[in-house]
Amino acid sequence: MNFRLMPDKDGGKPRKVPINPETGKNAMSNKPETWTDYQTVADAVEMYGFTGIGRMFVKEDGFVGVDIDHCYDPETGQFNEVAAAILAKQPTFAEFSPSGDGVHLWFKGEKPKGSSSRSVTMERITEIIPFIEGDMEVYPLVVSTLEKMKRLSDTAFQSLDLEPYKEEPEDIE
Repeated sequence: MNFRLMPDKDGGKPRKVPINPETGKNAMSNKPETWTDYQTVADAVEMYGFTGIGRMFVKEDGFVGVDIDHCYDPETGQFNEVAAAILAKQPTFAEFSPSGDGVHLWFKGEKPKGSSSRSVTMERITEIIPFIEGDMEVYPLVVSTLEKMKRLSDTAFQSLDLEPYKEEPEDIE
């Protein structure tokens, strides 16, 4: 699918809107019939002026994606400690996010079982706290996310579209 960055109606950061180039209508992460092949989306970037190309991860393709937000400083060309450590340990395909200050990583592997559970997700987030306590940019974001998750019911959590954020990289031997 393609995507177009659209201004946020409340003045926030632009939204990444997925589009099916064959129909011109919005593509949907839970409707494969709104997706299309790579060549079609690649051609459509220039033909129709889309911002870029999106990739949907499905269990059957054997890939997972990791999105690390606000981890890159375009002025210095440096990644923060968390992103630098992941990139050093797990070399893989990487691309900058449309914001220019985040990165998307692709890994061969499967989404961990149970990763859609609120308690499991909170537990996994809590496990990284000892590694990020000194990072005054990332640590407050993680703590804030945990606090927000505590206020959600399991039902509300299950209804969130967290698919792009749930995957974890597979260890590479």
